[in-house]
Amino acid sequence: MDLAEFFKIRAETYSEKPFLFGEEVSISYREFDEITDRIAYGLDTMGVKQGDHVAVLHPNSPQALLSYYSIIKAGGVVIPVNTQYTPREMKFILNNSEAKVLILDEDFLPKIEKIKMEIPLLKNLIVRESGGTIERTIEKMVGSPLSRVVKKNLNPDAPAIIDHLAQGRRAVLVRDAFVALATGSEEVRLVEVSGIMLADPGVAGLQIENVLAAAGTAWALGLPPELIRAGIETFRADQ
Repeated sequence: MDLAEFFKIRAETYSEKPFLFGEEVSISYREFDEITDRIAYGLDTMGVKQGDHVAVLHPNSPQALLSYYSIIKAGGVVIPVNTQYTPREMKFILNNSEAKVLILDEDFLPKIEKIKMEIPLLKNLIVRESGGTIERTIEKMVGSPLSRVVKKNLNPDAPAIIDHLAQGRRAVLVRDAFVALATGSEEVRLVEVSGIMLADPGVAGLQIENVLAAAGTAWALGLPPELIRAGIETFRADQ
């Protein structure tokens, strides 16, 4: 179990309880999980891949912690950069870590502007403006809201799923023994759970979770239900 999976379990358990305080803001476990899902989706849209190094140059704050968890959820590796470093020290850390993306507070942009031409692997700067959020900054960069994130859950009656759907959002879930795509109160059945090809029947639950994750990713990328259904039905564990 990785850190992201561990937190999702806590988010299901403690849902509306406060998780984080700061900057006159209180964020619940559920909200933190959903915000980091959306930012992770944004990072993925920007091209962050499994194992990519993403640096964070930001004062200690909820936005910094949101950045750390989002990078992990996106499959990246977090590279913290000390805010007290000189431009020369920052350049060393960014080059030595081979960071491809840097998330930073706008106060540090002047320092980075001085050295960015000497950091050849650094492709994207995500600059959080004063009073803004990392999520909003990425939305502006990708040109669309990050609300397309799809939640997944084996239990359609989980409080987080019920609340998510009540807001008209999307989820991939299992209901009445079928994998289904849900938007608000509407659902489209994909396949019967018993018909899913399993590589190891001994860990069926985990593998069905993986199917939900794959279906959710495909749906978020705009693939139609018919194509997602065909992908699941034609999957073979021995391929």
